[in-house]
Amino acid sequence: DFFKRVTILTEGIETSEDSGLLSLELAELYFSADEYRLALARYDEAFIALPPSYRERFQKKRDLAFQLLDQPAVKVETRALLDKPALLTSDVLLLTLRETPFLSMFTDNQNISPEILLERLKERRYIFDKSLAVTDVMLRKNIAYFLVNILASLENDPKLLSRYSGSHPGSFDSPVPDVSVTEYYYNAVLVLVEREIMELPDGVRFFPEKPMSGSEYYSILKNLLARYR
Repeated sequence: DFFKRVTILTEGIETSEDSGLLSLELAELYFSADEYRLALARYDEAFIALPPSYRERFQKKRDLAFQLLDQPAVKVETRALLDKPALLTSDVLLLTLRETPFLSMFTDNQNISPEILLERLKERRYIFDKSLAVTDVMLRKNIAYFLVNILASLENDPKLLSRYSGSHPGSFDSPVPDVSVTEYYYNAVLVLVEREIMELPDGVRFFPEKPMSGSEYYSILKNLLARYR
């Protein structure tokens, strides 16, 4: 059980040469149990002992533990989504519904299915890819386009939807090398990175074709909520 695993790992950290890996395993165990303060301490211990590649892999989860320190325990339903390595479209919509008020205009505060919500979002052009289904993995480019529409609505500023769109696409170089100025999500990426709502994972590229984990998306939602509460 939980306490037995904690005891075994704690004793192992004190005696094993692999204390860094055991600290990381203990951090993950504490995180899964919503013990964020304990998880944070163990992540930091592990990062000191392990090669930099481990920090690169687990930094976002460590930072999420820090964000959650003083917040109520995460709902059980949300916890399952946070642990997913690649969110489906339905997952993104459910997390957004559960953790923010951003989609209330589409639901009238009623319970509706992800399928109906997705169709309403497409009708209002919050989703660019009309073929996107609730069972599809929602890639970073899809999420960026979705979120910039939410941001424009929150700020009542439709100009955000075209702020960085040039009048002559392709006539200048993109500041993000893997996001062409001709792509539909180009403006969304620049706006969200500039506002520090989304980030360039390696400091240079956006990785538009990659999926997003539940913990990453949850952190982004918290960034948005912090601005508009």
